[in-house]
Amino acid sequence: MKILTLITFALINFHIIKEFGIIFLIPPFLFYLFFFVKNFTVKNFKIIFTDKFYTLILAVIFLFIYLSIDVLFDPELIIEYKLLTLGRLNFTYPIIILLINSFNSKNDYKNIIYIYLVFNLLSSIFLIITVLVDNNIFLQNDSFSFKIRDGLIRYSTLYGSAGQSGYALSLPIFIMLMSNFNNYLKYTLISIFFIAVTLTLSRAAYFNVLLCFVMFLILNKNKNKINEIVYIFMTLFIMTPLVMIFLDLYNYYDYFIYNITGYSINGFEYSVSKNSSDLINIFDRVYYSVFKELFSFLSQNLISIKDIIIGDGFRSMGISLGLRNFNINDIIYIHNGFYEILFSSGLIFFIILISLFYLTLVNLVKFMKEDQESVIIRIFFGSLILITINIFFGASLIHPNLIAFFWVIVSFVVNIKTRTLIL
Repeated sequence: MKILTLITFALINFHIIKEFGIIFLIPPFLFYLFFFVKNFTVKNFKIIFTDKFYTLILAVIFLFIYLSIDVLFDPELIIEYKLLTLGRLNFTYPIIILLINSFNSKNDYKNIIYIYLVFNLLSSIFLIITVLVDNNIFLQNDSFSFKIRDGLIRYSTLYGSAGQSGYALSLPIFIMLMSNFNNYLKYTLISIFFIAVTLTLSRAAYFNVLLCFVMFLILNKNKNKINEIVYIFMTLFIMTPLVMIFLDLYNYYDYFIYNITGYSINGFEYSVSKNSSDLINIFDRVYYSVFKELFSFLSQNLISIKDIIIGDGFRSMGISLGLRNFNINDIIYIHNGFYEILFSSGLIFFIILISLFYLTLVNLVKFMKEDQESVIIRIFFGSLILITINIFFGASLIHPNLIAFFWVIVSFVVNIKTRTLIL
């Protein structure tokens, strides 16, 4: 069963195959069905009613079922779009049941982290090759983030889009910073991830490099932290640009540096210079993602009491569900994954979701106090903070790569609380 869980997790991350048709949904759903038929008993699942943490998990699952019902009864959606939307909504969260019922050791979680790193490494290498050969056909799509910024082409990636790459790359970078791999391997892989960050042309990706470094400083307990910091800076500011010069991709690196510092090493004046808020500024970013879009939406739309309580349905998740090309009306686009849930599912489900994130974080803090030397707990704690921040900044709550790892973290907490996994 552990192998089945690992295979399913890998398939979820490789969700990019959905671009080849609706059939991409079938293998993971068959694994889910097989597992439920094999393991569903009242005894196995009664634990969800014994603790508020488990009840929250169940409630979040019902959140997606609630949105799925709205999709099923939508009169404007044709059957193909219904299936695709249902697949996107329900593709990831069932992995939590497999994880809870099959994982019982830290090695299981180490294995799933390795799979996660391998996928992210392959995705980064795919992006590098795509830029090098100017791949504008394979897995590229105009509405799938293939566009030009300041003369540089932003390509789609194995994450589903360059936009989601900006959020998803935060976790593998942080995990590698916290890892105990051989230094040559560790900083080679970090350099590959750094190169991928610059190629996304995503301000979210640029910001996440800084955020990962801060999280590393806070959570890393290595006695040679000063040496680690030196290696990180050498990798980011010496090794990475040298490799990109060799690959003739240095303009991407220059654009990255400009967005962080406001200074172009090449002396270019990029279009972002005309709008200083486009530069990496934490205060502008927080204001835009947490307040500006919310106030703008509320000022332009009349919200009823009914919408506040039960939400307006799946059409409020226009960005996450890719509804732009579905030829339906009244779609809402907002760059904040939590607000998507607020407007689509209502205040109650929004509070439930926030509570699940909060209690997961509280439990991880408790575990860190009990086992202060555990690297894996610190990785999960830092990753959860990164996931939370990125969802506020625009990441999707149904994007498989980022959210699949969230469910891994939640299962880790559950298995410790039930004593299936001992610290």
